[in-house]
Amino acid sequence: MDYVRSVPIETLADSAQAERDRVMTLLFSLLLREVFEFRLVQTDPNFANYRYDTHSHRLVLLDFGATRPCKAGMSLDFRHLIKGAMATDRVAMSAAFMGIGYLGETTQEKHRQAVLDIAEQALEPFCQGGGYDFGSSDLPARVRAKGMALGMEREFFQLPPADAMLLQRKFGGLYLLAIRLKARVNLNALAKAAFASSKHGL
Repeated sequence: MDYVRSVPIETLADSAQAERDRVMTLLFSLLLREVFEFRLVQTDPNFANYRYDTHSHRLVLLDFGATRPCKAGMSLDFRHLIKGAMATDRVAMSAAFMGIGYLGETTQEKHRQAVLDIAEQALEPFCQGGGYDFGSSDLPARVRAKGMALGMEREFFQLPPADAMLLQRKFGGLYLLAIRLKARVNLNALAKAAFASSKHGL
């Protein structure tokens, strides 16, 4: 075990915009590689798992006990989901959600559309070419509002697999960190690069 001199990742909130953008780009790039290339994901989104070495300007990653394998089918379905959102293809998104387990054969059409509405909002950062400004985004509040509205529908109950929920939580955690750091990240370009370098390609 080695000691690495570092500071909490949140302290970067006072750093230059370019440095905040660079660090969040590294974190999102790592997550995409974990899901689509390594298929091994550190699933705990706690900010305390990320620290920053101010001397080397490198990230320090902690808590590998939360690492879980990502099955090939899950990885492929999430790839199709993100690609579908980027192409504004709700048919592809619906098929991906069926594969993941967010939707089922008996899901009512109104609930299917509501889930897709939430997904389109949640994947908004991936759909903007040139970068997404997390610092000016109210995305979590909008997604939360739609999610709570759907949750009030007593006729809808579809519990996705635990692995899917962990991935959802991890992406959400990085969104919140990016908002905290007011970072600008080109997730559209990062996703395309991750798909191109992964085993399945584009």
